[in-house]
Amino acid sequence: LQTGVRKSILFMLPGIMKNTGTSIVVVPFVALIRALMTRAREVGVDCVEFKTSISAGRESLPRAARLVVVSADVVQSPEFTAYANGLLAAGLVQRIFVDECHTII
Repeated sequence: LQTGVRKSILFMLPGIMKNTGTSIVVVPFVALIRALMTRAREVGVDCVEFKTSISAGRESLPRAARLVVVSADVVQSPEFTAYANGLLAAGLVQRIFVDECHTII
């Protein structure tokens, strides 16, 4: 699908619905993360971003949320892996999306 057709609604919709667990979204660019977080908040999706400052130990790990957004470079870090494994162990993760996947592969 083309840019600008609001494909992001596909991974935001479960965040609006009840009892749908957590979605992890891997995003290739920081600018896209900011735009995604803004749109998610505008439609009422509980969301957090896993940032590089968290993986560097400068901030505490984010809480569980309906939508967890992480950049493609940080998703490979041991810190994010531990965080995601914690969400998985708690039975929270229901979906993993890769936004703009053609730019990552």
